[in-house]
Amino acid sequence: MKILGMDIGGTHIRSGFVGQDLSIENFQIAKTQEIFKNASFSDFVDYLKTFAPQKISALSLGFPSTVDKSCRKILSTPNIKGLDNISAADILEKEFDVPVFINRDVNLLLLCDIENLSIRSDAIVLGFYIGTGLGNSIFINGEIITGKNGAAGELGHIPVLGRTDLCGCGNIGCMELYSDGKYLSKIQQKHFPQEDISQLFTKHSDHPSVEQFIDNLAAAIAIEVNIFDPDEILIGGGVASMENFPKEKLEGALKKYARKPFPAQTLSLRYVKSSQQSGVLGAAIFGFQKLSINKEGRSCL
Repeated sequence: MKILGMDIGGTHIRSGFVGQDLSIENFQIAKTQEIFKNASFSDFVDYLKTFAPQKISALSLGFPSTVDKSCRKILSTPNIKGLDNISAADILEKEFDVPVFINRDVNLLLLCDIENLSIRSDAIVLGFYIGTGLGNSIFINGEIITGKNGAAGELGHIPVLGRTDLCGCGNIGCMELYSDGKYLSKIQQKHFPQEDISQLFTKHSDHPSVEQFIDNLAAAIAIEVNIFDPDEILIGGGVASMENFPKEKLEGALKKYARKPFPAQTLSLRYVKSSQQSGVLGAAIFGFQKLSINKEGRSCL
């Protein structure tokens, strides 16, 4: 049994055939804009047809999107044109005659990390992935929390009181405006224009603007930590993987903002590094879970 797992990002589409032992065959990377050259979902369907000769049991895909609660429809995708209000699972099942499962990409990254770290299924796990934006996923008692509209875990879009900056989501003062990779890039351009951003933490972690960035990030994470009192906190993404990322400063600020005495005294925090294949593996893990659930006669939810 194999699943074609895909991680559709704003820049690249990663894919591979994944077995039940989570081995990957024929791993490929394509440029997203070349696949969606006409800003049409039919372009993506045509791309999938190039994989048709391979026999698969299901197709499982992660999108940088809001996906509805049923995991059937893509509601909105800010960074890829042609991926709004698309009944992706229905379209693809009709086209390829196999079960199709879709989810938000960050949810699949968290599933992959939980598998890699052998975290127990009844744990409460919070995943924070600091990249271009502030990605977040919540895992409770064996399930990713999706919410009524599939939009749960949007930590980056909690408003900061008193801030009026416009966010790409259309709201003002969203937390990720002050705690994501885009904001870090603004710090680099304003204060260290001659430096490569990759050296920012190595050379300037004590600069007030960088320390404020870490403090902002810790405050964001603490909001969710105080709500859920998690068993595990996972920190990943491109920013957290940068050279000399100031882990001690982040952890110190997180303890400062976490509720006392608990959960502040018992925080369990781990740093995870995603590979090029992580999203594909996460998609496959999700697909195998759903195939098992369906065999037992329960719904996809």
